[in-house]
Amino acid sequence: MIDDGIKYFKKFDIALTRKNFGELINSKEDTETLEFRKPSIIAANEDLIAENKELEIGITLPFYRNLKIACGHFKASQHDEVKSYFVADSSHSYGQLNPEIHFVATASGNSMNGGKHPIEDGDLLLLEWITPSNAGSISGLTMAVETQDETGDDHYLLRVIKKLTNGQYLLVANNPDYTEVLATESMNTFARLKAILK
Repeated sequence: MIDDGIKYFKKFDIALTRKNFGELINSKEDTETLEFRKPSIIAANEDLIAENKELEIGITLPFYRNLKIACGHFKASQHDEVKSYFVADSSHSYGQLNPEIHFVATASGNSMNGGKHPIEDGDLLLLEWITPSNAGSISGLTMAVETQDETGDDHYLLRVIKKLTNGQYLLVANNPDYTEVLATESMNTFARLKAILK
């Protein structure tokens, strides 16, 4: 290999000796055997490639650890503690994410553990804040619904929204063991489910 290298560079009028290839070899004093060694620049580059594989590109979203979106019956919950949840670009096909709009919360209960995409107790939910101006049609979508009890505590529920012909909405569970709930004026849909983070 070294001889081939010397011949190759000779074509360009560059005279090299075996010493110029010293980076490639270690000469053992007691033998004539040459041992191949990676040039340091190649080895360093390979280390950089390996390091970059570990560095994921993605986005950090707000994670409301204490916000338990009930997959059962309306559940009291708090959402004052915000942590961070990193979503790597290579791990999803959720489209463009924005920490101002998207957030992560935890599913609690088993009312949504049926259908094609069951939601299990403890699953992390990727949710998208909505407002009356950007909600669009919510019928057929899985939504997070908020209500307050008589003491003013917030309660949260995850359900598929079904619009009735009379204009009212039903909150439907994926688990048939749970009955449908007729939405009331005190209920507010505040986020749509975008994905389940596994």
